[in-house]
Amino acid sequence: MTIIDTFFNGIERIYENNLEGLLFNIGIALIILLIGFVVGKLAGRVVTKFLHEFELNNIMKTAGIKRSLEGVIGSFVSYIIYFAAIIMALNQLNITSVVLYIILITVIVVI
Repeated sequence: MTIIDTFFNGIERIYENNLEGLLFNIGIALIILLIGFVVGKLAGRVVTKFLHEFELNNIMKTAGIKRSLEGVIGSFVSYIIYFAAIIMALNQLNITSVVLYIILITVIVVI
């Protein structure tokens, strides 16, 4: 089975459900995204503040690293949670594998 067949099979599975089921899945996916982005933003801020309390940037400056690691690590935590929320929302719509295949092919082509 090719990737295009997989893509169209995923689209068919979405439309096999009745319209009410499709709208329900889209609504749940949007709620998952909203909660995921709020939790991601809050978690990033908490991690940044937690690392600021330990004065991580000052410790790293004495080691010769001038990059703000507090912000970088906080952003990394936020993005990991965002990614997880997007995957869960796609899973709710039953198109996770299709989208991940497309992303994988794009990365391979770019590299």
